[in-house]
Amino acid sequence: MKIYTKDEEIGVFTAQAIKEDGTHVYFGDSGCLLNAEIKFNEKFVKEWLRDFTTTEWIEAGSAVVVKADVQTTMKYGYAFFKDQEGAKPYLEDPALNAEVSSWDPIDQEAEKRYQAKMQKEAEMESNGTMENQENMNMDM
Repeated sequence: MKIYTKDEEIGVFTAQAIKEDGTHVYFGDSGCLLNAEIKFNEKFVKEWLRDFTTTEWIEAGSAVVVKADVQTTMKYGYAFFKDQEGAKPYLEDPALNAEVSSWDPIDQEAEKRYQAKMQKEAEMESNGTMENQENMNMDM
């Protein structure tokens, strides 16, 4: 999956984390960050997301999570803000159908997508069609 920079319009949905060994990893969407934790059974030491308004990195745990009718990289539909004040104009835009949310629904959706992917891979394996498995990635 392509990781977009803050200068690219869709780059506002990029996430990053630090692994226990100090390695930085980047993700195209918040859901992909959660899927990586599930897939590799790893908790990251630190996680960041881009503030939707400023594109600056903010700590994931302190971000204001907003669910809206917005096209994110992997279609999770969440934007993140440094604080409630930054989220306010976004929440007040009726075209976005936005509401304050939390990490729980993102985590549930990431788990659902991951399980669906694992089931599909198991079905492909049992049918002998795993030759394309290398092309499958965490694009959920």
